[in-house]
Amino acid sequence: MPDNSTPAWDKTCNLEKALELSCTQVSHDFPLIGNTYYKRYVGISDYLKDNYHKHVNAGAAARGNGLLTDHGYEHVQAVARKAHSLICRNGKIQIDPYEVYLLLCSIQFHDIGNVFGRLDHTTANSVLLNGLGPLLGDDELEIKIILMIAQAHSGMVDGSKDTIGRLPEVEKISEKQVRVQLLSSILRFSDELADDRNRAARILASHEDGIPEESKIYHKYSEKLNSVTIENNKICLEFILSVDDCTKKYTKNKKNILLFDEILNRSEKLYREKIYCERFFRSMVLIDKIVVRIRVYAAPTAQQPLEEFTYVMEERGYPDHLNIEDICGDSIEYQGKIEKYRGIQLNGKLVKKIIEYHGKN
Repeated sequence: MPDNSTPAWDKTCNLEKALELSCTQVSHDFPLIGNTYYKRYVGISDYLKDNYHKHVNAGAAARGNGLLTDHGYEHVQAVARKAHSLICRNGKIQIDPYEVYLLLCSIQFHDIGNVFGRLDHTTANSVLLNGLGPLLGDDELEIKIILMIAQAHSGMVDGSKDTIGRLPEVEKISEKQVRVQLLSSILRFSDELADDRNRAARILASHEDGIPEESKIYHKYSEKLNSVTIENNKICLEFILSVDDCTKKYTKNKKNILLFDEILNRSEKLYREKIYCERFFRSMVLIDKIVVRIRVYAAPTAQQPLEEFTYVMEERGYPDHLNIEDICGDSIEYQGKIEKYRGIQLNGKLVKKIIEYHGKN
C-alpha cells in the first residue's frame, strides 16, 4: 500500500516537478504565499537556456580555455538529477520546498560564468543579474544565497579549496531557515557526479583534429564513463574501454598521460570531494563507498571483456596518520599563530604568565 501520508511532491522523480507541485496550492513553505516560486524558476531557467547555456562552451574556448566538456543546459539537468538522487530517500525529498527552489536556481547558475572565461566563472555570475532583472525577485538576501551556493561548487577562496566552510551554516529569510552549507555541498557533489558520457563531444572526438590536444583527455574520460549510479549508500561508476583507449597517450598539463591513470586521478578527486562534502551533508546523505568498475573490450563487436576489474574506495583500517594538529586545524593557535601544542611548550607559556602575574601582584 502506498504511503498516503507522504506529500505528493516528495514522490516525484525530479526536483523541478517537486517544486511545481509544492506551488500548486497556497503554501506556507515559502517566504511569499502563492505559486510564484515555480513560475519564477521557470522564467530563470528559460532565460538562461535561451541566452547563456548554449554559449558556455564557446565562451570558454574563445578565451583560450580549450574545448570544455558540456557545461550547458544538458549538464544543468544532469546535476539536478544527481542532486535528486542524493537527497531523495525512501521516496521522500529530504529538504524543504523553499530549499529546493534555491538549490535549483543555484544549479542553473553554477557554470554560467564560463561564458566569461574559465578562470573567473565562479565570480562572474553578478554580471548576469542585470539581464535577469525581476525574474530573480527583489529579495537581496535570497539572491546572495543563490549566488553563494553556486559559487562554492569549485574554485578557491584566499588560496583554500574550502569554499563551503566559509559560508554561513544557516540563513533566515522571512523566518524560513535556509541551510546554506548543506545546499552548497549537495550542489558541489552532484556536479562532481554529473560527468558521464553525455558530456563528451563524441562527434568532434571522432575526427583526429576535432578537439584540441589538451582537451582530449577530458572528453575521452567522459565518453568512456558509461554510467554513474547512486543506490543503497553506494556510488557506482562503470567505464567501458577499448584496447586503443588503454594504450593511447593523451596530453595533460603538457605531459603524457594514459586514460587509466586519468581514471585513477579522477577517482581520487571524487573520493576527496565525498569526504569534504560529507562534512556538511552527512546528517542527510550517507555514502559508504564508491565502486569503480572497468571493462576492456578487444573490439566493438566483442561480447565478453578482454579484461575486467573493480576497485572500491572506502574508509579502511585505523586512522594512525592523523595527529592533533590535523584534527584541530586553526582552532589550535596562540596569539593568532598556529602552533604545535605539546606539554613543554604549554609549560613554558604558563611559567612566563606566572612570572608576569606575580610581578604585577
